[in-house]
Amino acid sequence: MKTVMKKKWVAVVLAVLLLFGIATGVFAYGSASEVATDVRYTQDNVIEEGVAKEASHTIPFTLKEDGTYEIFTEWKAVKEGVITGFTVRNQADEIVFCVTGESVEAESTELELTAGEYRAEYQFITDEQQFAKLQEEANLINYSNDSEEYVYTTNTSYETEYHFVVERLHSGSYKVGLLVGMLVGAAVGIILIAFILKYVKTDKSDEAKYDERQLKVRGDGFKYGFFTGLFYNMILCLIHIAEIKIPIAEEVLLFFGIIVSVSVYAVYCIRKEAYISLNESASRFKIMFSALGVMNIGIGLMAYFHGGMIVDGVLTFRCLNLLCGIFLLAIAIVLHIHMKLTEKEEEE
Repeated sequence: MKTVMKKKWVAVVLAVLLLFGIATGVFAYGSASEVATDVRYTQDNVIEEGVAKEASHTIPFTLKEDGTYEIFTEWKAVKEGVITGFTVRNQADEIVFCVTGESVEAESTELELTAGEYRAEYQFITDEQQFAKLQEEANLINYSNDSEEYVYTTNTSYETEYHFVVERLHSGSYKVGLLVGMLVGAAVGIILIAFILKYVKTDKSDEAKYDERQLKVRGDGFKYGFFTGLFYNMILCLIHIAEIKIPIAEEVLLFFGIIVSVSVYAVYCIRKEAYISLNESASRFKIMFSALGVMNIGIGLMAYFHGGMIVDGVLTFRCLNLLCGIFLLAIAIVLHIHMKLTEKEEEE
């Protein structure tokens, strides 16, 4: 009796976590902040006799809506005496955000910006006159120690990666509505998962029943899934160490590793007839996976058409529901094929 109760509590906890994820996905395309632009680029430059070969680099971008925005930027110093000034200008050529430094990680205050064309500009400052001009134009506060004169590098070459993000913020009432939506989704999810757990059973038992062969196969499946995930993450580490740029957000790459690992486990167990317990219906599992797959693909398409799934050529977290839907449909297809092959073998 205690075992059955324990399994019920585990099922409830899993239900809450699963549906919280689904609810988050439903509202992901309208989250608390929305990335308007996200740009990384690498600058190669040479300074000779105090003059930069490339004095500045400009990146235009567009804000589609009026609203409250935050701007984040970062870069790391590679040489002492090399200062970069970063500015964002509106269509009237007014500076709305500016920061300077050898190495920077900075975020603006909340900015009220109108829809239109903007441009981000990196200025590679090589002397005090250039810095003073930018300081005056942007009304910058100089936090340096005036008693120590800054020494600019007159001859050097360097390579630096620059990154900036512009995010549109949503109002407090929107965030409250988002939270309520998630809680409602979680509550509905508990009911849905409870129904599914009953729906796939062929008897009145609350516990899935496996024979010894199935338990061994499932253990092997977990092992293969684990080592697949381990190998996948090793590849990601090597890609990161080699600084190979992939136009996919890190969270998407990590989540895809989970999908790959679970897929290996599921397909192996389905092929060995150990995925479905002795008191569960394969046909009902197939229907459940198909329905959840279609639902997640629908949510993913909503996120795609709303915008933000691909930002500046980078696939963002808003594609996660689409990936989930494709995965669930793929499992349903594998299950369907296995069922048909089994039926054919039994007829022969």
